[in-house]
Amino acid sequence: MTVAAILAGGQGRRLGGVCKPLLVVDGVTILDRQLAVLRPRVSEVLLLVADLARWQDHDPILRLVVDEQPGLGPLGGLSSAFSALPPESSLLLVAGDLPYLTPALIDALLADDIDDVHDAVVPRPAGRAQPLCARYGPRVRSVLKQRLEQRQLRATALLDDLNVRYLDDAELTSLNPGGRALFNINTPADLDDSRPMR
Repeated sequence: MTVAAILAGGQGRRLGGVCKPLLVVDGVTILDRQLAVLRPRVSEVLLLVADLARWQDHDPILRLVVDEQPGLGPLGGLSSAFSALPPESSLLLVAGDLPYLTPALIDALLADDIDDVHDAVVPRPAGRAQPLCARYGPRVRSVLKQRLEQRQLRATALLDDLNVRYLDDAELTSLNPGGRALFNINTPADLDDSRPMR
């Protein structure tokens, strides 16, 4: 099975420095909401962190992976996650600020045999690729290493060097009821928008 990795090392600057996976949405932290969807579908869930001390007491079942090279953003976290796994592993990467992941979307990302056909499977709603909620195959490691060495850190640009299967709008409609599965929380307004719809 694929391993999942939750990006939890961001600074959360626009939210006053809070740890976004620990934000509470409808009474449950984003992290716990994500774990409820991910754990039944993958062999393990890693938590990718920049500061180990901040997380040591949260969940002893989760394996914490600290950024090998701090300051490289999400691609640095992705690289650290791959380094923690056997070379043949594929990885489901999930940003830690997505409170509404759906089982259907995760199942679709896990369905493709990317080892034989694609390097990655990535949602692309309204033509905008979402590389921080995507599945990556083992061949991504070498491309990622080169990009990090050259300090090319844009996550969307990584996709330019990969053979990607995109999940576009027609497919996403059934996987993303209400269009909120890829809604992320970056600002206080986003957090307010995450309140349950009445």
